Amino acid sequence: MRERQQFIVQMLLNKNPEAKQALLSEAREEGREEGREEGREQECERLYERRLGRSLREGERAALRERWGRLGEDRLLDLALDSSAEALAAWLADPAAR
Repeated sequence: MRERQQFIVQMLLNKNPEAKQALLSEAREEGREEGREEGREQECERLYERRLGRSLREGERAALRERWGRLGEDRLLDLALDSSAEALAAWLADPAAR
């Protein structure tokens, strides 16, 4: 069934090149934005590692990624820049941290 749906969509898009181009353009932009977001997350992780003076542990990395989505980039960057290494480690270890 899925192959049939894909075939029908492909035929419709081939008959309407403007729609096909618009969809491709939108998909490319979404991909770029996802890449930029992932890059910012990796930069934030690197900043935390530098502030801590060590690599993030797997649980810390998971906590940081979860908080990236929940608290936002600005909050995480502010904490990294304004906190001591000890305070930062404690914040990462606290599941209720905000």
